[in-house]
Amino acid sequence: MTAWLVLLVPALLLPIVLLFAFVGCSGEQFVATEPTTPQPQDPSPQPQDPRLTPPRPTGPPSARAPYGDVITRTLTLAAYWPLSERAGATARDLGPLGLPGTYTGGVQLGILGSGALVLRDPDDTAPHFDGTSAWVEVLFNGQLNRDATFPFSFEAWVKPEGDPFAWKAEQAVVSSHELVGNREHGFELSVVHTSGTQPAIRGRVFTGLANPAYHDLSHPLPTAPDTWRFLVLTYDGAGTLTLYIDSVDQTATGVSFQPNAGQSLRIGADRQPGADPTAYFAGHIAQVALYQSALSQQDVNNHFAAARP
Repeated sequence: MTAWLVLLVPALLLPIVLLFAFVGCSGEQFVATEPTTPQPQDPSPQPQDPRLTPPRPTGPPSARAPYGDVITRTLTLAAYWPLSERAGATARDLGPLGLPGTYTGGVQLGILGSGALVLRDPDDTAPHFDGTSAWVEVLFNGQLNRDATFPFSFEAWVKPEGDPFAWKAEQAVVSSHELVGNREHGFELSVVHTSGTQPAIRGRVFTGLANPAYHDLSHPLPTAPDTWRFLVLTYDGAGTLTLYIDSVDQTATGVSFQPNAGQSLRIGADRQPGADPTAYFAGHIAQVALYQSALSQQDVNNHFAAARP
């Protein structure tokens, strides 16, 4: 009997031992662990190799935005002709009125690196006007010329060519000008030159009267060759006319104005009494815009800065 128990007890204990051994071996697979909480990232990561990281832009926000964005965000914008086409006969208007112009005569397009924004975009282009037959014609639209008490501004980038002291007496940059009977209406921005004197930028508004027939503002034009100049003429609707060259201003008060009421706007040429073009511009013109407000000094500064790196 004792011998039988000696043999039976180990046989009964063996399954129990094996069961505990199984649980012990497999317990690691079923042990619950606390959920892992993501660790916050280092708010001050180590700087990267500057050769692999583009530099951050500097300057005011407007100086970092693309030039066209700065112009089209101006709430009073009426028309905007970048004049950046590389082919074709149409000068697009990116303003709200959608008034395309037509390249006419000896206009050359598509010269890479010729544009006013070349400091930001090396491939920027601007049309070249030959000084004898070239201009852009924009058909008349009353929204561009409102009434005598309505403020306006227009701006353009220009780069006249050749010896400044050999320039013609007048080269029109932008002209919205008509003759009604013997009275002149509208406005114009021109490069003017009298023999023996330094060339100047002239902004002119016509009164529709016999006397005075117009009011002028002019400022000597820096004669550094191959240099783009930023020109703005503003009228506040209440007698104040202001001319800016590269954001430096000159102002006249007591000005009267009568808008053009029927003739097309021209870029690169003016209008003779018989509507034929005259005062052809020689060189490059780009980024022409017209606004239904008198731009502030800050607006002008922002637009000027937006063309720079």
